[in-house]
Amino acid sequence: MALSRGCTIGLIIVAILVVIVIIIGALIYANWDSIKGKFIGTMINMAQEEVLKDIPDGYSESDVKRIFTDLKNGLEDETIDSEDIKELANSFQTALEDKTIDADEGRKLLELIQDALGQTPPMIEEAPFDTIMDSLEIVPEGG
Repeated sequence: MALSRGCTIGLIIVAILVVIVIIIGALIYANWDSIKGKFIGTMINMAQEEVLKDIPDGYSESDVKRIFTDLKNGLEDETIDSEDIKELANSFQTALEDKTIDADEGRKLLELIQDALGQTPPMIEEAPFDTIMDSLEIVPEGG
């Protein structure tokens, strides 16, 4: 039993589409590392721009740029552990959900990057408790 002309054309079109999908899948599979690298690179650049807009205490602009450059180099050299990369990617994605990174998020990201790179984040000097208490104004009761 022969198929009608319309069914034959439909089957040919479906077969062509299936072949195209298979070819695209094979190309993506073959170039996955390159695609992933470009995606991560774009995410890193976006995060760097946002962190530079509101630089956390203890860091300078040059520190932020150096840390992100070290991250890119570490990813290219494959010196960063894959678990650290997953954690960084999740942190970047979470931080960029609202399309902005405030100073606290920036500090956490920078510390996470430095931890993955084996670097030590800067310590912020905190005022001793006595100094904080002395700076508070004493207000008399009922006044």
